[in-house]
Amino acid sequence: MRLRVFLVAVLIVILLPVPALAAKFKPVRLAVIDTGISETAISKTNISSGRNYILPNQTTADTVGHGTAIASIIVGSKAADIKGICPETILIPLVYYGKNEAGDTIKGDGTLLAKIIREAVEVYDCKILNISSGVLNDTPALRDAVTWAEKQGALVISSAGNDGDDTVYYPGAYSNALCVGAVNEVNSAPADFSNTNGEVDILAPGEKLPTATMKGNSLPATGTSYSTAYISGVAAKLMTEYPELTTEQVRQIIYASATDFGTMGYDRASGWGILNKEKALVYARQGWLFRDVVPSKWYFDGVNKAAKLGLLQGTSTVEFSPNQPATRAMLWRMLYSLQGLQLSESTMTEHRNAQLWASANGISDGTNPNDTITREQMAVMLYRYTAAFGYDLGKRTNLSKFSDEGEISPYAKDALAWANAYGLISGTGTRTLSPQGSSTRAQMAVTLIKFYDLVLGGVKHM
Repeated sequence: MRLRVFLVAVLIVILLPVPALAAKFKPVRLAVIDTGISETAISKTNISSGRNYILPNQTTADTVGHGTAIASIIVGSKAADIKGICPETILIPLVYYGKNEAGDTIKGDGTLLAKIIREAVEVYDCKILNISSGVLNDTPALRDAVTWAEKQGALVISSAGNDGDDTVYYPGAYSNALCVGAVNEVNSAPADFSNTNGEVDILAPGEKLPTATMKGNSLPATGTSYSTAYISGVAAKLMTEYPELTTEQVRQIIYASATDFGTMGYDRASGWGILNKEKALVYARQGWLFRDVVPSKWYFDGVNKAAKLGLLQGTSTVEFSPNQPATRAMLWRMLYSLQGLQLSESTMTEHRNAQLWASANGISDGTNPNDTITREQMAVMLYRYTAAFGYDLGKRTNLSKFSDEGEISPYAKDALAWANAYGLISGTGTRTLSPQGSSTRAQMAVTLIKFYDLVLGGVKHM
């Protein structure tokens, strides 16, 4: 099973803003990499100029019907009396397969699909790429195109397939594409035809969905192609109503707000769960990211801000585990990221670069990476960081006011006096500091955000 755990420092920027709807907005541009779009069925105001890649001498008018059906789910069809998920979206038809003059169907391969993906982003300025199809072969060109598109801030959304088995299709199977399966008509389990292979990220409606034909009539359609369009529509809706969201934030919202069932967390049958459109909108509005970091918690803002800044990661794509103990390695990583450095993916242990960096700069001795970090150890590392990078260490608290002053290790006294003076390490009760107490992941995140604001906004360089 593919574990969809993102390194936030590399892949996600996840403080979710809560902007008011703008009076004027720039419509989301969405590539429909498919059979074209019929202007009889879909309003011309929703369609921008695209290109026919498979039959260059033909227009982007639909000759098969599949692309039009996809488009109608996303933006709707007045002719077919279909209300789209995001009617404001601008669709760019990029024709990947169609019928020639003899009536024969011609479809592109992975190499052509790779080219279209790149041009969808670079030439047509699309933020969302709907690919309601796929190829069986994993090719370097296609893999590289999807990776490149993601780095440009585009969201590639593709189908799981309709074989009803574990067949894998690309680009949906790539970890940096959003792979969509279909939920059954009663929204309780994967549809019988939907592929289940450990690459599926999310399930969405895909049985008997109302779609538009090329002539503008209504026709129910079934398949993961249409589930993919449904997810693309929701992604466009989120980006339209909350334009400050990045595509990675949109992906995260869709996963985290999904209705989980079966095995808790990710499972090969349903990915992260069944799409919950209304809940996704609530998540976006409230700035909600992780399922277990809810807005009512005292650490909600701190965790999200730390994640936005790339200072930490979740324990999975949808969970943060706020009450788990924080480790020494976790703080090394966060301080390493605070310096704008990226963890190497090639090291045997993911904290190795941060460990060496912390030791080289005198922030830590680099030992015991998996040990739970104590409050005094955290204070010492933060204190040493400010000294290592030229910040004024400033004021101190007189620690004699704490009844457990005697429990503070000699090497940590100055650091704790400094950390307490700046509100980084506060008392845990009536006149107690608990220097040997452990820190949770949520507590560390909040402390690091206070430190971040202090270093960049309060403490000045010497």
